[in-house]
Amino acid sequence: MNGALKNKLILFWLRSVKRLTTPAAMIEFACRRQGDKPLLIEAESGKTTTFAAMRARAGRLAARFRSQLAPGDVLAYVAPNMPEYFEVRAAAHLAGLIFMPLAASLPQETVFYFLDFVKAKGLVYDGELGLPPDRIRQAVGKNAVLDLRGTEYARLVESGPEADGLPVAVAPDDIATYNISSGTTGKIPKVVAISNRAWVSSFYQLMLTAIPAGAGTNRYLCAMPYATAGSTSFLPVLMAGMTVLVVREPFPPATLADAARQYGASRIFLTPSQLYGLLDVCRARNERLPDLAMIVTGTEHASVSLLRECAEWFGPKIVCGYGMVEALPPLTQLPPADYLAPGGTALRETRLRSAGRVVGEIELRTMDEQGRPLPSGTPGRIAVRGDTVCRGYVDNADENAVCFRDGWFLSSDYGRLDDDGFLHVFGRKQDIVGRKADGQPVFASDIEAVFESASCVRRCAAVRPDPDREPVLFIVLRGEAKESEAQAELDGIRAELEPELRPREFLFRTALPATPLGKLDRRTLAEEATRKGGDEGYA
Repeated sequence: MNGALKNKLILFWLRSVKRLTTPAAMIEFACRRQGDKPLLIEAESGKTTTFAAMRARAGRLAARFRSQLAPGDVLAYVAPNMPEYFEVRAAAHLAGLIFMPLAASLPQETVFYFLDFVKAKGLVYDGELGLPPDRIRQAVGKNAVLDLRGTEYARLVESGPEADGLPVAVAPDDIATYNISSGTTGKIPKVVAISNRAWVSSFYQLMLTAIPAGAGTNRYLCAMPYATAGSTSFLPVLMAGMTVLVVREPFPPATLADAARQYGASRIFLTPSQLYGLLDVCRARNERLPDLAMIVTGTEHASVSLLRECAEWFGPKIVCGYGMVEALPPLTQLPPADYLAPGGTALRETRLRSAGRVVGEIELRTMDEQGRPLPSGTPGRIAVRGDTVCRGYVDNADENAVCFRDGWFLSSDYGRLDDDGFLHVFGRKQDIVGRKADGQPVFASDIEAVFESASCVRRCAAVRPDPDREPVLFIVLRGEAKESEAQAELDGIRAELEPELRPREFLFRTALPATPLGKLDRRTLAEEATRKGGDEGYA
């Protein structure tokens, strides 16, 4: 029996026989099934928590929440990556609450804005973040508030009573979580309401991809904040019986490499920006992390040169994917089988430029700015339909009317599907850095793809800080390349390009900045370009 057919049969058994239609049902199933198997290992201390122990701690937390909150109330969570994330989120699902994770990197004022916006009734937080107690009491009251580092929390999860009647009955279409959208041009991101059905369907879509990971330790290292992209790992690791290696932000590359080596990580999930760092560290140490069977990267564009270098160093283990908060991943996936040429050694670069094929039961197409379907292969805004699509934006009727129509979510991402069904993602509206003569947009990725092929370029990023001027291109050089020699090569490439693809200036950097979420920080680059170009009209 091949892997795809086996996974379809297992999916039918889980969905139709075991009736696992909510995260709470999956938590109960996984913890009973895995029992004393390790679920969590804190990489720094080596402390281990089993599936059974996590469920017991979550049950005690759920008992407290049930005594103070009602089903459908919002429980907020503010902390860096900690093992406690799993028990707090599990407790929220078991108690029928709406779980809202907030990244530890958010400014305090933004945290309190969201607490007020969603009318949070409870809060679990890391006391080391310094949230003022009086502001917390003002925002959510004082009953359902727990400091993860406090003695009350420790006593509760270790010896508190567990409630009867768990999990609380919820419907598949009830809201399970509120999550923050990263796809926004405003200062305050939108709040996305995600149903139980969407979270469960996201796991089932992952099952349908049937990507073989090979034999290994079944240990998983997530280099994303659990409050953001890392949240998508929660149900898959539980249902797959994996052991999670918990590493805290800001995920230094050396720390990731150390944890992967020490604990024998078989899978790692990280952004392309983080992958550059991991590759550099491993090369410097002459270390190839042989236990790694799969390196999953996503949340932003990965250059062909990076993917090629990683395949040469680690082997063809890279899996690229595409998804978003509003339509949970995986929407598309690009496994090695799709980018390796026949024979299994050469790489198909055209495939590497894509985000892969649409997976499972997802429908994906492009639409114009008015939400009208475009012919197959035509560039446009990426639209998604399927059970992983969210319920909409919280208290945002105008955005909902524009973005959610007839079951379709019209995203702010632009791209096209090629003749073989592979999705090519160009970028978001804010990534448009120019226009062609026919009015078609030029994206930062269009310029970057040209210059990434230069022999002197390790990495580059195009930004357009002034809408009336051409974009500039930030360059990180390879190895011992000299700026003067690189300038000549880059000038030669620029001279051969169409005018709309020509950067006005090359700005050299030793590294490109990343956001607290591990993604390329284009806003910081635009600000830097504005400062450096002030005398020439950028300011």
